[in-house]
Amino acid sequence: MAFRITAKFITGVVALVFIIVGGYLFGLVIKSVISSINRGEFEWGLALLVIGIIALVVIIPKPRLNSRSKNQ
Repeated sequence: MAFRITAKFITGVVALVFIIVGGYLFGLVIKSVISSINRGEFEWGLALLVIGIIALVVIIPKPRLNSRSKNQ
């Protein structure tokens, strides 16, 4: 029983670290895209990276309801 609690705790800590590091890196990419727009030289690679990350996080993983749960 103690192993399950420890495993869940470690998994939660690792997930939290990934979220913090990912948010920081995503912020750096957004910052560099905005600064490249302000300089007048738009970087398409970074813009496509931002669009791809937004598509992966927001658009693609929509929750799907099973037809069985709708009928019940």
